[in-house]
Parts: sequence; C-alpha cells; structure tokens
Amino acid sequence: MDLHNSDASVFSETMLLESSTRSIPPQKWWRAANQNKLPKGFTEFAVSLFNLPAGTASLERNFSSLGNILTKKRNRLGVEKASKLCRVNQTLHKTGEEKVPTSRKRKWFDSINSDENM
Repeated sequence: MDLHNSDASVFSETMLLESSTRSIPPQKWWRAANQNKLPKGFTEFAVSLFNLPAGTASLERNFSSLGNILTKKRNRLGVEKASKLCRVNQTLHKTGEEKVPTSRKRKWFDSINSDENM
C-alpha cells in the first residue's frame, strides 16, 4: 500500500507529512486512519505489529518463568492462575524485591578476609 498515493479519505494530508510521522507514535497514527476505508481488522493488525518483541529473549524468560511455576507438584494449575503467578514473579524480579538466597561453600580465602577485618 503506497501511503502517499493512497485515497486522501483514508489518510489526511497532515498524517502523511514527515513531521507528523516522526512526532506521532505509530499506534496513534494507525488509529487515526479512517477505519471505514481500510480492510476490516487492518488497523488492529498494524498496531499489534508494534507490540511484538524485538527478539526472543522476553519469550525465553516467560517460558523459563512458567517452567519454574509449573512443576510436578503444581501440575493442576490452570492457565489463568499460572499466568497470574508468572506476572507476579516477573514484577518482583523487575523491581528487585525478590532476593534469592545463594548458598556457597566457604572458600579458604574467606577466613583470611574475615581475619583482616578484625
């Protein structure tokens, strides 16, 4: 679809100006188009493309989080509850509230460092 040569009733002239396309977020730009002149669902499809993750890292984090939530003991969790638990887990992780204790064996130099601090 060539936006500059398209029907003026779909996109106003101000929408096609370079200053408008740079200043208006893409989601708002597509929602401002005349919905009746575009194929049904086209605007929603265009807006949804801007919400896709740029890479697979976020998807991998989601699957990892769900893998930690859905265990053998918690295999009866429904999709809705598992999704809510995943969201809580990710929110805690983002805010840094979740402090996972790490256990490690004492190394020989731990005793040296503690002696120096005395």
